[in-house]
Amino acid sequence: VLEAAVSVDRSEVLSADSCRSARRRVSELRGKPVEVKDLLGNLTARRALQPGEVLTWSNVEAEKLVRSGETVRMMLESANGGLSISTAGLARSNGAMGDSVAVVNPTSGREVRGVVVGPRLVKVAF
Repeated sequence: VLEAAVSVDRSEVLSADSCRSARRRVSELRGKPVEVKDLLGNLTARRALQPGEVLTWSNVEAEKLVRSGETVRMMLESANGGLSISTAGLARSNGAMGDSVAVVNPTSGREVRGVVVGPRLVKVAF
């Protein structure tokens, strides 16, 4: 399992330097443990973590790349890939990489759903 190697503040992105491998009994775990491969994505602490604390999915989460209320870039792409349009939109929900989020086109007022593909970047298929 992985544990915090140093103190980690709430919402801080975890890095390889802030974690270390440890041996624990299954009976000691409280929740599904985070694995080394999970660190390849950006994980943040849901709350402050102390050195030696086991990293589980109850105390870490995928970093939110889109936040409700912020301006995002919407990449609107046709299903066959023949047409692509980019415009600004207003996020209506939070999302990590691969999450579906609601975005409003400020010009038309129309709400669409798209997939988070990067920081403040949402792909919308049409």
